[in-house]
Amino acid sequence: MTADDDHSLEAASHWVATLKRGAPDRSTRRALKAWLEQDPAHAAALELMMDVWEQAAPASIPPAPSPRAALGRLRPSRRGAASPWLWLPAGLATACAVLIVAVMPPQTRTYQTAVGQMSEIRLADHSTVWLNTGSRLTVTLTPFSRRLSLDAGEAEFQVAHEAWRPFVVTSPDVVVRATGTDFAVRQDIDGARVVLVQGRVKVWRPQASEADAVALTAGSALSAPHSGAFLVAQTDTGADLAWRQDQLIFFDQPLAAVVAQFARYGAAPVRFATARSQQVRVSGAFRAHDLAAFLRDLDRSQGIHSHTDEKGRIVIQ
Repeated sequence: MTADDDHSLEAASHWVATLKRGAPDRSTRRALKAWLEQDPAHAAALELMMDVWEQAAPASIPPAPSPRAALGRLRPSRRGAASPWLWLPAGLATACAVLIVAVMPPQTRTYQTAVGQMSEIRLADHSTVWLNTGSRLTVTLTPFSRRLSLDAGEAEFQVAHEAWRPFVVTSPDVVVRATGTDFAVRQDIDGARVVLVQGRVKVWRPQASEADAVALTAGSALSAPHSGAFLVAQTDTGADLAWRQDQLIFFDQPLAAVVAQFARYGAAPVRFATARSQQVRVSGAFRAHDLAAFLRDLDRSQGIHSHTDEKGRIVIQ
C-alpha cells in the first residue's frame, strides 16, 4: 500500500463522516465531486470506507442518512479502478481508527498547576503532557483536530501520531503544529519559547497564518518576543527540560534572570542591593525548589552574600 493510498483512505473516511452527519449542501457536494474526479482510486476508497462504516459503527450511534443515499449520482464510474478490498490489510486499521474518532463528541478540559506544582497528564488520544509550575492549559479534542491553549506557564508535549488529527498548541505569542513529536512551549510575560526535542514542528504567530510558519528541527529552540522576529538557535534540550527532574540548569546567565526562574517555583521575593549584582554571570545545575541552597552556593563560589530583611525579602548584595 502506497502513501497515496493511505491518504486516499483517510480522506474517504472524512467524507463518509461528513455524509453521515446529514444531507450535504451544494458546496459540500461540489467539493466531493471534485475530489472523486481527481483520481479513480478515490471512488474505490470511498466505497470501502462506506462498507467499513456500516459494518463497524457502534450500535449506540443514532441513525443518520446513509452515505450511499447522500452521495447520489456524484460517484464517477469505477471502471478500471482497483478492487478496494486489495487495500484492506494495510489500510483497515487506520481507516477504522479515523471512523471511530469521527463519532467521538468533542471533549474540552482545563488543567492547571499552582505555583511550585507540576503535573503529568494523559490525554484521551494517548498523548502525554507534563505541566510545569503556575501553568494553565485547555485541551479540546474533536473528530479531526487536537487544539490546546497554553494561557500561561510551560508544558512539554509527547504527541501520539495521528496524521488526520493535527496537534496544535496556541499561546499568546505562538502557534505550534505537529502530528507526532516531542516539544515544549513556555509562555512568559516577555514572550514565548518553543523547544523541539524530537520530530518536526511548524511555528507561527497567532495573528498570522500557517503559510508564514517557521519549521524547527530536533535540537533547536525558537524564541518569540511579543514583537519582532523569531530567533531560532540550537539548544541543549536536556537543560531546557531539566524542570521535569525538578532542576534548573543555567549557562552563563545573569543573576537577575536566574533568580526570576526560582521565583516561578514559589521562592521568597528577592531584591538586589545594587544594579551591579544583577549582572553577575551564573552557570550550574540547581534544585528548582531550593533557592536557599542556590544562595549558599553563590556565597561560597562568588562571594555574593544575601540576607533576609524585615519584610521577609531576600536581599542580594
